[in-house]
Amino acid sequence: MDNQEIIEEIRTYTGLPLGDIVSVFDAFALYVLGSYSENEKIKIPHFGEFYLKFDGDEITSLGREAKVTGFFSPSTELKRMVGQYEDVKQTGEYYNIDLIKKMKKKSKDALEKKIEE
Repeated sequence: MDNQEIIEEIRTYTGLPLGDIVSVFDAFALYVLGSYSENEKIKIPHFGEFYLKFDGDEITSLGREAKVTGFFSPSTELKRMVGQYEDVKQTGEYYNIDLIKKMKKKSKDALEKKIEE
C-alpha cells in the first residue's frame, strides 16, 4: 500500500477531508523531526514509541543518504489489539476487538446526531 492509499483508507475510516489527513501527517513529520532533534523518543498514541539513531551518511545513486536505525516499543493498547485480533481470527467475531467497538459506537453516534439535526 502506498502513501496515497493509506491516506484514502484513513479518510474512509474517519470521514475527514483528505486535506485534513495530509495536514495531520505533515504535522506528525514535524513532531518526529523535533523529537529526533531533542534526542527524545517519538511517541505515537495507541501505537507505541520509537527512537531513531543516526548512523552516518552513505552515497547512493540518488546522492547522499542518511543511514538511520530505528528502535520500536509497542504500546499496551497495540499489544492488546494484536492479541485480540489473533484471538478472533479463530472465531471470525471481529466486533469483539476494542477498537472496532469504539469505531462502531463513534459511527452510530455520528449518525444519530445527523438524524437529530
